[in-house]
Amino acid sequence: IPGLYKRIVDEMLVELNLLNHQNEFTQDYLFCVGLTETFKELMKGYKPEKHLDLLFESLCSSTNFEAKEIKEISQKSQKDFKNKSSKDILKLLKEKSDPKLYPSRLLNLGLYILILNSQQN
Repeated sequence: IPGLYKRIVDEMLVELNLLNHQNEFTQDYLFCVGLTETFKELMKGYKPEKHLDLLFESLCSSTNFEAKEIKEISQKSQKDFKNKSSKDILKLLKEKSDPKLYPSRLLNLGLYILILNSQQN
């Protein structure tokens, strides 16, 4: 892994490891969107591109997460929020969110990404 990308993967590995050891943490749709989309964005330009899926799978499996499940939840959630009004977004967030969410950077990024992408046509 080239230097810059190695540092990114290292930081994500630390974040996932810390979350995985928090008793209050549960994997939810905001976390899944945050993880998949942040990984995609930070790994732009990585060569060879065909290794990205393997790298994501390795990152997830090494921290006891299921890459396939995370990707599926992320894609479904992004589809659910696509082209929604602000009122519909708020309603969806209230319906789908657990009141005992464990705050994390990835969860916050997931929320931001869903809101940002839902407003784009």
